[in-house]
Amino acid sequence: MVEPKIVYVVLAILIIIAGVAGYLAGSAKPAVTQTFTVTKTVTTIQGAVTKTVTVTKTITTSAITTVTVTQTPTATKPKPTYVTKKIVIGTTDKVTDMDPSNAYDFFTWEVLSNIMDGLVKYKPGTDEIIPAIAERWEVKEGGKVWIFYLRKDVKFCDGTPVTAEDIVRSIKRVMKINGDPAWLVTTFVEDVEAIDKYTVKFTLKKPVSYFLALVATPPYFPVHPNYPPDEIASDATWGGAGPYCVEDFKRDQYIVLKANPYYYGEPPKSERIIIRFYKDAATLRLAFERGEVDVAWRTLRPTDYKDLAKNPNYKMIEIPGSFIRYLVINTKMEPTNNKLVRQAIAAAINRPQLAKVVFLDTMEPLYS
Repeated sequence: MVEPKIVYVVLAILIIIAGVAGYLAGSAKPAVTQTFTVTKTVTTIQGAVTKTVTVTKTITTSAITTVTVTQTPTATKPKPTYVTKKIVIGTTDKVTDMDPSNAYDFFTWEVLSNIMDGLVKYKPGTDEIIPAIAERWEVKEGGKVWIFYLRKDVKFCDGTPVTAEDIVRSIKRVMKINGDPAWLVTTFVEDVEAIDKYTVKFTLKKPVSYFLALVATPPYFPVHPNYPPDEIASDATWGGAGPYCVEDFKRDQYIVLKANPYYYGEPPKSERIIIRFYKDAATLRLAFERGEVDVAWRTLRPTDYKDLAKNPNYKMIEIPGSFIRYLVINTKMEPTNNKLVRQAIAAAINRPQLAKVVFLDTMEPLYS
């Protein structure tokens, strides 16, 4: 059993931050002079003696008699400045299902997490959960009740506002369809309701300390109202309220994501992301070396990693993997129905040698 390290081959990434500015302007008539008297009683303690003194002072000041305030129109969100017009990513993975009620694999969740947002999400590159569509939340009744307060500026890709009813509708849709990932909701959630337009209440079957981690997964994402209420839409492109919208999708060929003009958060760095699907590692490597893709991502062969790393024009990023490779044994038939046989097989497998010789140290041994 070995745990792989995902290796990315990229060209370059830059970061730019854009700001938004607004102002107020006002005008007033000339001021007039006013005179008034202030009387103040001051009590002081000096040693054992208390003294009370009344102070009276006459003040002459300028007072504004009439004020007219004119507010300029609210500054509109400026057009985003992108680092690059597009990034082309090549992968041997596939999008299995564009519907979060039924999608249950790593790569598809990566795509859904770009075209949808949840109430909360993970801060990129960390395991820290931060606000997303919900700007804050409360935990009550010992962890059994969670109340989320939504931002009021969240919109779907077509400009339709996202409200608490969209959260409720999407969660109940997952529960009703009962697809592969539904257990992430149905195991824990007793009920979900909209308290008002921007407040959602979850009542759990029992307190769950890691509920925020569950809410950060696609089954909890609000989907566009066009998604059918009681059936799976595997090729749907309506998406949700994420940083990108689906511009084009050809199953097993490519998917094109375009920056969401209504996104409430910081605009993405690239205006478009094009993901191209390849049948195997050899085809993916060839596409990368020809310059057809900017990023070769999941999965190249270990020998490809070693070869490409020698080229100074390529940048390789190596991080811990999110999946494992393992053997599956039928425990209902002989001889593997014998626990001692299974233990012998486990003992005979040299995990470190497999990781070093077969996978060229791109994976780490895993024990159970």
